[in-house]
Amino acid sequence: MSNKIYIGQDLLIDPNVSYTKAETDQKIDLKADDSDVFKVSGSSSTIVDLLDASNTSEARDAIGIVTYPYTVVFDSYGADVQTHNYTFISYEHLFSLNDSITTIYVGSRVTSIGSNSFEGCLSLGTIFISDSVTSIGNAAFRNCTELTSITIPSGVTTIADYTFQNCLELASVTIPSGLTTIESWAFQNNSSLASITIPNSVTSIGDGAFSGSGLTSITIPDGVSSIENYTFSNCSQLASVTIPNSVTTIGNRAFYQCEALTDLTIPNSVTTIGNNAFYNCAFTEITIPDSVETIGNYAFSFCNELTSITIGSGVTSLGETAFGYSPVTSLNCLATTAPTLAAQGSFGSGSLMTTEIHVPVGATGYGTTYGGLTVIYDL
Repeated sequence: MSNKIYIGQDLLIDPNVSYTKAETDQKIDLKADDSDVFKVSGSSSTIVDLLDASNTSEARDAIGIVTYPYTVVFDSYGADVQTHNYTFISYEHLFSLNDSITTIYVGSRVTSIGSNSFEGCLSLGTIFISDSVTSIGNAAFRNCTELTSITIPSGVTTIADYTFQNCLELASVTIPSGLTTIESWAFQNNSSLASITIPNSVTSIGDGAFSGSGLTSITIPDGVSSIENYTFSNCSQLASVTIPNSVTTIGNRAFYQCEALTDLTIPNSVTTIGNNAFYNCAFTEITIPDSVETIGNYAFSFCNELTSITIGSGVTSLGETAFGYSPVTSLNCLATTAPTLAAQGSFGSGSLMTTEIHVPVGATGYGTTYGGLTVIYDL
């Protein structure tokens, strides 16, 4: 018996040969019904079992060649040869939790792979998907821990929520140029994924899309306007990030615990930096551009290498402990009107190494001390 699954290939039935259904002597009676799924078994593929596609437990146990959709040619009870074309769209969870499948071939008649179709196929290492596929559902390959590579078909425009979540061995992903959306948690915990090229056609990357992945560098496409919450959080190997001028918002915990991140420039298009956005990152200095208005709670806290900060002229609000518990020795704020501080303090209650903040000559609202720091009017 094979442990490969063939989807959307022609079912190899010779109309001149009588086939048995299960172990009966009747000729196979194939119904032109979109819910039909056929399992071909036996060393010579002479036994064809009709499966109920809605019976997920039966499909999960299928070992052999499972094919859908397809063109099937058959001789039905002595009638003339007939051809039926199938346009079957996979039932959700159809093969999920099947530990026997190692290889999947998705043929040219398949247009959609349903949600959770192959979730938890723990032995699945290889998959080939035809370019006829234009839709892959949520969590379709989640927890396929042995899957090593994937080429997304050219007609797919969205990588759905959780599609490749927890694919621990996934090291190679090819994304087509027409893709527009990577949804939430799509590649979360892909610890073997060291690099990925996201095409400029992508305009949206969802919450946690690459959280916990093995990325070492990333270039965010020009069309993306927001780096969402948790998008690259806990990417412990991420050292370099390129953010385009199209980005206006960096969400909560977007780069949280990216403890190798040293190469980062925030563009002069960003207006909001969320809570914990760069918590425990590794850069030694940061310049916050004049476009930024709001910096969230703990945004740059516990950055253990951060010694120099320049806050741009447009900042109006600093969150709680925004720069706390980092070894800052140089702190400049270019705002001519003092930004509003959090009630609990924005500089970590004196946790910085510096005791001074430098501001423009003639600036207002700082007084002689600001957030527990001595104000020096010398910029």
